[in-house]
Amino acid sequence: MFGQTFRTVGYLPAYRWSSIDNIDFSQLTHVCYSFANPDGSGDFSFSEDITPLKTKAHASGCKVFASIGGGAASAATENAYMNLTVSSELPGFVHQLMNYLRAEGVDGIDVDLEHDLVRMSTYNDFVIQLSDSVHAAGMEISAAMARYMSTTVSVTAIDALDFVNVMSYDQTGSWAPTQPGPHSTYEAAVLDVDYWKNTKQQSLDKIVLGVPFYGYEFKSDGSAVSAWTWCDIVGTYPSNVDDDQATTTAGIVYYNGKKTIVKKTQYVLDQKAGGIMIWELGQDCNDENSLLNVITTTKQATLKAQALTTSKSVNVFPNPVQDVLNVSGQSRFFSCQITDLTGNVVWTSSRLDQIELQINVETLHAGVYLLSVSDDGGTMTKRFVKK
Repeated sequence: MFGQTFRTVGYLPAYRWSSIDNIDFSQLTHVCYSFANPDGSGDFSFSEDITPLKTKAHASGCKVFASIGGGAASAATENAYMNLTVSSELPGFVHQLMNYLRAEGVDGIDVDLEHDLVRMSTYNDFVIQLSDSVHAAGMEISAAMARYMSTTVSVTAIDALDFVNVMSYDQTGSWAPTQPGPHSTYEAAVLDVDYWKNTKQQSLDKIVLGVPFYGYEFKSDGSAVSAWTWCDIVGTYPSNVDDDQATTTAGIVYYNGKKTIVKKTQYVLDQKAGGIMIWELGQDCNDENSLLNVITTTKQATLKAQALTTSKSVNVFPNPVQDVLNVSGQSRFFSCQITDLTGNVVWTSSRLDQIELQINVETLHAGVYLLSVSDDGGTMTKRFVKK
């Protein structure tokens, strides 16, 4: 079942440390604090005390990983990795890193080496040797990688990982102010999963799809790009929570709204892939607009639909549906209801005594819904898509 393998992985950078008390770690399987990095001698450190994070995360059954590297690593940090992963230095460097992980009492490590560091000639050997040590210590190892920067990473190195956090975002951004548009599309997510499955020969249950909890505002005159957190976006444009863009006073901000997060999560569940990764947790809202809640409720609704069974088969068609949903079974229905993926009941009927139903769904918003029908054999839940 998905519940045994579906990971919900969230990153928490040092500059969001004040968000710890606002995060519901019971909705996460892994949290990666970022970023711990070495000095020139190979001694690793992190700017914050991770004790509060470990205490709260572990109390909720959430594993804590140290994430190393980062997309904005300093020149000194990059030099440390390049100098200390050469063959003569690598065993000692891995030993120092393992000492850090043990001293911090974490559950694993996430290797988020990016740009020149993921392409360095020593990357594969570093990951393989680190993986051997991590697994010998009873810990786990993951790596964060984007498709475009992973061409030199060997299948052997990826095989050594427990899972891959696929950075399926930043397809455009602040570095390309004259190339406005979505930076994390559903179509790109499908291509990314396919790449790691087929080109990199990984099993689906190792592929964790990354989603953004942020957006980019492109200025209309092409002069600049600004980053917005999800909570800033919906706080400023509350009517655009289900959209993927909003028109601002200066241009357009592009992001993943609730519907796209549902669609991506549902895709991962349908493919039986390894889960969802979030960059990053401090950008979420702590209210009804929480995207972490959207991921969790989508997962729970799908698991519920799989778990509920009846002795009689039920057919739902057409699916996807535009206006009228047909429901047919082998015995008479006693009740029927439709809920959205947040659990809200959008249609219900009871005291039925019919084998076939026709339900007008024309007024429902486009999206994924759950139809639950009861007969003398129990309850069956079917998922359908409203176009």
